Amino acid sequence: VPARPRLGRERLDAFVPRLLAMTVENPQPDLVLERVLPLVEAVARRSAYLVLLTENPGALERLLTLCAASPMVAEQIARFPILLDELLNEGRLFRPPQAAELAA
Repeated sequence: VPARPRLGRERLDAFVPRLLAMTVENPQPDLVLERVLPLVEAVARRSAYLVLLTENPGALERLLTLCAASPMVAEQIARFPILLDELLNEGRLFRPPQAAELAA
């Protein structure tokens, strides 16, 4: 069992520097960090999400953009981390669904 918490710590140690580096590039770094930290706390035990964000800088950038834009979106992602998967597909994330997609 001790290996699992160690792996989570290692993943968190790899993620935090990337998070901080990208956060300071935002015009409102304090606000973004305040909104994204509850998500980090929520997924720290499910460290696969940390890997997703560490290995996909575009997804992390989209997460920070969304958190900067909306506290409600930040809260929803923290409550439902499965939404992080949607950050992998930028084209679908910011495009309204087509009629055929809605009908399916």
